[in-house]
Amino acid sequence: MGFGIVMGRALRSLRFDRTGLCEVCNKWVSEVHYQVEGRTFEVGGEICVTQHECNSHFGHRACLLGTRR
Repeated sequence: MGFGIVMGRALRSLRFDRTGLCEVCNKWVSEVHYQVEGRTFEVGGEICVTQHECNSHFGHRACLLGTRR
């Protein structure tokens, strides 16, 4: 089993009333975005996805884009 080098990310805007501090810059957020990072690996010829050793954060869109690897 080996991990692939492909990293996948999803950045979603949350339209409901969930406001608070950005997890990256610790400043107030009026429109919250959520970024999920995952990676693919192959086991027995089957492609799988994991979030092991990956990052997921809530915050400003610009802050989250800046944290991408």
